[in-house]
Amino acid sequence: MSHATVVVAIEFERFISTFESLLGKYDPRAGAQIREDPQAADRMLQAMEGEQNLMIFWRLNHGGLFSMIGQSCNAMRYTIGNPRIALQMTRHDVRAALYVPFNILVIENDDGSVRVEYDLPSSLLGQFGNTDVLQIATLLDQKIRGLLDATTRVANL
Repeated sequence: MSHATVVVAIEFERFISTFESLLGKYDPRAGAQIREDPQAADRMLQAMEGEQNLMIFWRLNHGGLFSMIGQSCNAMRYTIGNPRIALQMTRHDVRAALYVPFNILVIENDDGSVRVEYDLPSSLLGQFGNTDVLQIATLLDQKIRGLLDATTRVANL
């Protein structure tokens, strides 16, 4: 497994708000629509896509948990992906569903900068030995990096 850490000199709240504004938001109604009308569901999913064709499925204010032990921490965990991209992989090997959507953790450092932590999808999905899955997972690696670059660029405007 390959892990990536990206540090940017941007205030935590500004990074988070910019990051979220660039991503689409998954609406579970699209999933409910898939069996009834797959074409309509596909259009709904496509309309949910944000920067790099990615969307937020779930977010957890993990830093908020620290208040339970009397400490303070800014850390937000995201589950991000795209069912349309996941399908491109899982149709070749359904086990890819173990790793898509993927997780990103955004942490505020002591110096006020932001650290982004994630596992490269290609390193997680490469274990299946399927070149089609690996090719798409490598594109996901690039999409994540593109998302982080766009977040940094927009947040610094």
